[in-house]
Amino acid sequence: MVEQTTKADSLNADSAVSAFRSQEEMIVSKWQRQSKLHLTNFIATAVEGSLRGMMAQWLPDEKTKIVALYNKVCGAQLSATAMKAIISKDVNAMLRELNAHRKSFAVAHPQQATKTGLNRRAGGFTYPIVRQKVDCPLADLQKMQALQREIDWTALGLTAEQVVPKGCGQQLLKGIDLIKDDQHASKDLNRVAPLVNRIAKQMTWYISKSVYATVDHSYAVIRKKIQ
Repeated sequence: MVEQTTKADSLNADSAVSAFRSQEEMIVSKWQRQSKLHLTNFIATAVEGSLRGMMAQWLPDEKTKIVALYNKVCGAQLSATAMKAIISKDVNAMLRELNAHRKSFAVAHPQQATKTGLNRRAGGFTYPIVRQKVDCPLADLQKMQALQREIDWTALGLTAEQVVPKGCGQQLLKGIDLIKDDQHASKDLNRVAPLVNRIAKQMTWYISKSVYATVDHSYAVIRKKIQ
């Protein structure tokens, strides 16, 4: 009977720890999602700046040079310091919630908390903000490069500022085209518009994906630190 009670107590204790770990993971995942949401304006601004930067450039002939230019332009918009300023607020809020949760667990299960180290506060560690790779819509940029010498962009009203107006990043995140379809537009504009819209959509997706991967990378490190 005593042995059965001991086994039951052990199972209950293991179950309590398992439930705690599951709840802790839910808290971390929640703040990971919040960080991505809170970076929406940052992404919109980065998309806008990167697009305007590419539209303002005379694209080089070689593929490697197009990619190098693209990486330079996008990299200038994706500041790790700026991302950390946003992510760190969420991480601090997450740690406060985790520690309140750990305090409650330590009160309810003091022996298990001591045994598993869950009576210790989470925090006091560093974590990286490492900008992840931004994919390049190379095929369409090469098509754009080929059109550069064939079309009078200024006559079409396609300067960088006109094509990429202020605030368009938020619109692109909602799936709205930069250049709207116009049946009465010139032949050249009808050639350019679908290409510009496609590049804009690809860059919006690739930049978003890079920022989200940066968040995931940081939280992966944080998960290991709080174990």
